[in-house]
Amino acid sequence: MVLALGLVSIRTLSAGDSSQVSTCKSALAGATAYELPVKAAGMVVNATDANRETTTIAVVRAAFELNPSATITVVGAIAQAAPSRAAIAAKTAVNLQPKLIVLIVRAATASAVVANPAQVGGIVEELCRAFPSHYNLVAITAATHAPDSAKEILAGVVAGVPSLKPYIDQASQTAAANNDWQVNKVISLAALLVEKDQHAALADDLGHADTASLPLTMNIPVVMAPGILSHVPMPASHPPPVLGPPFTPQPPNLLEINPGDNSPLWPGGYPISPPPPILGPPFTPLPPTVIEINPGDNSPEGPGGHNYSPP
Repeated sequence: MVLALGLVSIRTLSAGDSSQVSTCKSALAGATAYELPVKAAGMVVNATDANRETTTIAVVRAAFELNPSATITVVGAIAQAAPSRAAIAAKTAVNLQPKLIVLIVRAATASAVVANPAQVGGIVEELCRAFPSHYNLVAITAATHAPDSAKEILAGVVAGVPSLKPYIDQASQTAAANNDWQVNKVISLAALLVEKDQHAALADDLGHADTASLPLTMNIPVVMAPGILSHVPMPASHPPPVLGPPFTPQPPNLLEINPGDNSPLWPGGYPISPPPPILGPPFTPLPPTVIEINPGDNSPEGPGGHNYSPP
């Protein structure tokens, strides 16, 4: 079954949630870009345990509505001040600004690893569960900023997307056997294994022995996680050129010109052979019959200084 790739829709706010967002906006209004993250994190820290999750969501949404460019720093401040709320803050921010998922994951993990490294795995799990098609971006970004939490990161990926477990296990064994066990290597190899299986399943469904025999004009599903397929158009071969008006007149017969040849060029830069000389008026009268004069001969010269013999 082919499912369309897409982000999880933004959580629908109830009337009470909307009221809480408005309340947070009022509390944060007037804060500068430097003050906004600190005030937002303070509101989350001061919330009661029962209301901390809804408060975190409302604070991140309020900060986004007041200053979208400050969303990333708000997530980082919350992750540092209240690491247990880092995951929900990051998920809310990605819902609001999905194109900034890498920057949001970086802010959340880099801050949480300083305050409480044990929360890194939870951040990865929450984001992978909410955005399973981007598990590779989440895991690799988190591992870059929390390298000592590699095992927790992979565990978070498996917990968020359980269908990835056999692929990550196989990729981990392969990487370990090659003495190159790193999160980015394991995740990249797991993604290749997933794609291979999905392509094989597609080929079976279409009755092809392998995907190489599929027409190039088909939309071949390329997956980022099992069960989540995105149709990526494959490049098709270009059709032959169509000849039709307007036509560009061809230059006359061309001759190959060797390097250094200074033959004239046809207008437009095409080298051509020079045209033959044209004989016609006006004519220059030929001089009288010329007689060869030996050196030392003092015979008079004709008009114009030429050493002609007298007529």
